[in-house]
Amino acid sequence: DSVNKQIGFTTPQTSDNIFGTNGDATNAKSQFVACSHGLLNFEPAATPAVIGSNNSSNGVITVKIDIPLDGSSRSTIRAAVTSKAKDMGITLPGEYDYVMYVLESCYGSDCGWAAYAYGLQCKVYLE
Repeated sequence: DSVNKQIGFTTPQTSDNIFGTNGDATNAKSQFVACSHGLLNFEPAATPAVIGSNNSSNGVITVKIDIPLDGSSRSTIRAAVTSKAKDMGITLPGEYDYVMYVLESCYGSDCGWAAYAYGLQCKVYLE
């Protein structure tokens, strides 16, 4: 965010935590597959080469928003992330079946959640 709050994992580590792309056998993907008896399986999307390896890794992009997490509403944060992704050439949710936003933490009066969904394609999780 605008005051340098960020999740505690690198972009490749986040990809590994979500998809198991670097050997993490117990990850979000594996648990969704197990829980759904194989009916829900997430695959990392190809990331446009224009983004560069510092900000992307196997289905994960990292964006820095220009607003603080603290004091901003959930919808304002989502809009800021979506706008930054668009600046990088990625429309969210766009062509993707599922989109996950991972935030450093929850702040403000509409806090008290660890994850939430909006629409059919987008989920927001706290680290």
